[in-house]
Amino acid sequence: MRVGNKKQYDHMVNTSSAERRVRIDSVLEWLGDMWVIREDGDGPVEKERYNTMMAAQARTPEIVPVPSLVSRAVSYIKAVTGALVDDEVFNTRLRACTEEGGWTTASLEGDVTSVTATSITINQTVVLLQDGESSTVAQGDKVVRNQPIAEGRAKSCPHLQRKVDNGQEKLYCGGCGCGQRAAAELHTKLRYASATCPRRFPLFKPV
Repeated sequence: MRVGNKKQYDHMVNTSSAERRVRIDSVLEWLGDMWVIREDGDGPVEKERYNTMMAAQARTPEIVPVPSLVSRAVSYIKAVTGALVDDEVFNTRLRACTEEGGWTTASLEGDVTSVTATSITINQTVVLLQDGESSTVAQGDKVVRNQPIAEGRAKSCPHLQRKVDNGQEKLYCGGCGCGQRAAAELHTKLRYASATCPRRFPLFKPV
């Protein structure tokens, strides 16, 4: 198995023929900011390393990139103005961020080919479940990248940030670009109907 980063990938494609670049891209798989090329001679050590990388990627859901400071400001203002939601919607949103957002997600798009007590196979890729989780998909289901595919014990979203201020815990989203302003604290922000989740497969949507 070959593993590398973006800089190494750029060097490979910049020094390769067009035909070789097509061949590289046909066998290369991106896991976050690292790439992997699996080889026929891979043994148990390589397979375990690959599965570990896949599991780590599945636990860190992608966020939609925010291109500029202006865009972040616009997104922030839009998220904390306007109509408010009722307690039921607010509590559902808060629970998604603090208890459900850390459940395992699909690391790629494809068909579920196998489900066991400890893993889910999508195409030929094995996604390991976390302790205490059970699958929410079945063999034959189609999934998309970053879609939640398991549930279990409470586990917060990896982007959740906690801060203690004067003895009181404050909660913030570390992926949306709003920062830790007072109105961005989740007990306030999630009350607004226009609040959004920045993950590619959102935990909640505006209402």
